[in-house]
Amino acid sequence: MAFVSARGRWASGILGFAFWAGHTTPALADEAGDNTIVVTGTRIARPEAESPNPLVTITAQRIQQAGQTSVTDAIMRNPALIGSQGTVLSAGRRTDLGFGEAGVNLLNLRNLGRDRTLVLVNGKRHVAGIPDSAAVDINSIPQDLIERVDVLTGGASAIYGADGVSGVVNFVLKRDFQGLRLRMENGVTQRGDGYHAFASLTAGRNFADGRGNMALAYEFARQNRIDSHQRDYLGDPAKFFLIVGDPVDLLQNGDDPRVPDRKPTNHLVWADSAPDGAIDLNLDGVPDFTGSGLPYDPGNHLPQSGGSTFGGSGTPRAGYYGDIAAQTERHAANLLASYTFSPAARLSLEAKYVRNTALSYGQPSFDYYSYLSPDNAYLLQRFGAVAAPDGAWMTRDNFDIGQRGKGSTRETVRGVFGLDGALSDHLRYELSYVYGQTRSRIVTTNARLGDRYYAALDAVVDPGTGRITCRINLPGESVVDPNNWDDAPTTFASGQCVPLNLLGNGVASQAALDFVRYSSVSTARIDQHVVSGQVTGDLGSLFVLPGGRYVRWAANT
Repeated sequence: MAFVSARGRWASGILGFAFWAGHTTPALADEAGDNTIVVTGTRIARPEAESPNPLVTITAQRIQQAGQTSVTDAIMRNPALIGSQGTVLSAGRRTDLGFGEAGVNLLNLRNLGRDRTLVLVNGKRHVAGIPDSAAVDINSIPQDLIERVDVLTGGASAIYGADGVSGVVNFVLKRDFQGLRLRMENGVTQRGDGYHAFASLTAGRNFADGRGNMALAYEFARQNRIDSHQRDYLGDPAKFFLIVGDPVDLLQNGDDPRVPDRKPTNHLVWADSAPDGAIDLNLDGVPDFTGSGLPYDPGNHLPQSGGSTFGGSGTPRAGYYGDIAAQTERHAANLLASYTFSPAARLSLEAKYVRNTALSYGQPSFDYYSYLSPDNAYLLQRFGAVAAPDGAWMTRDNFDIGQRGKGSTRETVRGVFGLDGALSDHLRYELSYVYGQTRSRIVTTNARLGDRYYAALDAVVDPGTGRITCRINLPGESVVDPNNWDDAPTTFASGQCVPLNLLGNGVASQAALDFVRYSSVSTARIDQHVVSGQVTGDLGSLFVLPGGRYVRWAANT
């Protein structure tokens, strides 16, 4: 694994396109191979080169040569899969990362959506990896048992339904493995971090004069997390660049057509937000002071920048988002077995158990225009009653509360029982039953409880004791902060609230932080049952139509 500059990533993407383009199977080729291959996306057996849809085959050798512990990272070099969620896109830096998805690898054909990309294993459906989705966690597929990956980029919804509308990715596993194979690898990035290790042991043998085969495989993989601060082009404000609007051209020169509208810019900060708070005392929407009491520097406004300024008192965008690679660990045990009783009956079995763990940290919680009342004790301490007679608005990035983290443990069990054979020279059948189960346990850390947070933020002076307390703790108060929450507390009782001071960076007490923060544990279970059968064949030599000698057909349920 290597994380390089943007220029390097563009170069690798271009090379990757050329590399994989060389392995694309041409559609409607004049000459077919001698071996009949069932092409993903249709039930009709035909030579691979005669497929009417674009088919790309990625061999096991190419996957291993990529040197990745993640299969997804290896096959994402295929341009059709470039939008997939691999190691980098499953880390905390992704602000749109879904619930419990840290460390999960999901395929996305042509960037049409992961739920529109059908993933099969040996032509059969696989249990989903995350709740409320049909997307398969590719980390649960054994890397060293893969013989090839067939990528059908044409729509296959007529065969498989809406989840195959953007295409199908079929992982074909090895059959009749004979011998013993041990493979180990490890390494780090070119920066010396991001250690990864992979080890696999596969053993198999034929028996009964070659009619039967059994193979066992075990895999272990580990990837260490990488924080964005470990990359200067992500964590250093001077080296973190984004393409934003040119203020001189767009705001001063009237958008001169001879000058590019956008340009690379560094030292970017979030407008109107700060780690110690951006405080608006006159409620005009423009911060006047930082939470530490210093005048707020608004920086230079940048158009087309997603709410950023050049310099100023705001929160730097560099290093804001969290990890660029999650910490993951995978253990996988697999069993493949088959026995051919006769040409009319071959029994097959697939079974596996996979355990994946992941940990990643993202951005902290934040507030936009939270209202502080005129009698807020910490507001009065900082600015005095005259400075904030109407209260104040506070916008803040809560680094002192902590970066939000996501950890997950995911266990996948899958079994496939199949029976197939030839009923005649022109007629074949296949029956199968697939059972799959995914159990997930997701832990979220440094999240905040809304009613506790706003109750603690609404701090006042207790007239009876002269001490700072939460307003909700006073006699007669039953509603949490009417300006921000306006509801009764549900996670604590009156008298338990601990006041929270956010006017400054790192000034909150540990007791207040412990009161508003929490870790949640959620569990999910997905069960899959698939029973399928199909009969395929042709009309043989019964009669010949003008279009050709054979009419192929397929029926399935």
